[in-house]
Amino acid sequence: MFYSLASLYFLIFNFTVNPTLSPVRDWDLLSLAALPTVFLVFAALHRLFDQSLLPRIRTLLVGFTLALGIFSFSYIGINAGPVSASRRLEGTGTWVFRSYYNNAGYMLHMSAKMIPDLGDQIHQRERTIDKLLPLTEVPDPILAFLYHKLASALYQNRQFDSAGVMFARALQNDPYNASAIKMMGVIAIQQWRFNEALRILSYYNCNINGSALVDRQGLELEEEARRLVSLSATPADSLIVQRELEQLYLTMK
Repeated sequence: MFYSLASLYFLIFNFTVNPTLSPVRDWDLLSLAALPTVFLVFAALHRLFDQSLLPRIRTLLVGFTLALGIFSFSYIGINAGPVSASRRLEGTGTWVFRSYYNNAGYMLHMSAKMIPDLGDQIHQRERTIDKLLPLTEVPDPILAFLYHKLASALYQNRQFDSAGVMFARALQNDPYNASAIKMMGVIAIQQWRFNEALRILSYYNCNINGSALVDRQGLELEEEARRLVSLSATPADSLIVQRELEQLYLTMK
C-alpha cells in the first residue's frame, strides 16, 4: 500500500505539472517516480509469485516482464539515433503546444537542433512551423522564437534572403525581439545594402545602447556598416568588402 501511494502521487505530478516546466528543470523530477515505482513492481511480483501456485500465471508474469524489458530497450533504440529522437521530441513538443503551450518552443527547437545535417534541420523547422500555424494567432511569442531559430539556421546556411524574411516574421510575432532587429541589419550587410543596414543598426543602438552600453557588438556592427558604405563607393575596394562580409558571416554564424 505504501509503495502504491508513493508511486501514485509522483506519477500524477509527472503527467500534470511536470510538462509545464522547462526542460532544464523537469528531467530530474521524472526520476522521483522511478524509485517507488520500481519498489512497487518488485513488491507486487513477489506477492504474486508467493500467492500464486499456478505455473501458468507465473509464466505469464515472466513473459509480461520480458515484454516490458523489450519495450524499454526499443525506447532506448528509438532515442539512440538523432533523426528518430528528433522526430519523437518534435511530436512531444507539438503535443505540449496543443495541450499546455508553455515551453513547447524550446522542445521543438531542440528537436530540430538534434539533426546533424543543416539542410534537413531547416526543412524540419519549416515543417514544424507549418504544423503550428493553424493553431496560432499573430502575435505569438513561441512562433516568434521558432521563426528566429529558423532564420538563424538559414543564415548559417548562407540563405540570406530567406533568413531576412524569417527574421521579419519573428518581428511580426514579437516586435520587441532586439536580436531579430540586429540580425536584419546583418542580413542587409550581407546583401550589400549597406545604407539600409546602417539605418537598421543605428535604430537598434538608439534603442538598446541609448542610455547605457548594453550590447557592444551592436555598436561594432554599426561602425562596420558605416565603413562598408565608404568602401563600396570605390569599385577598386570590392574585394576588401567581400573579405569583410566573409569575416562578418563567420562572426555572426
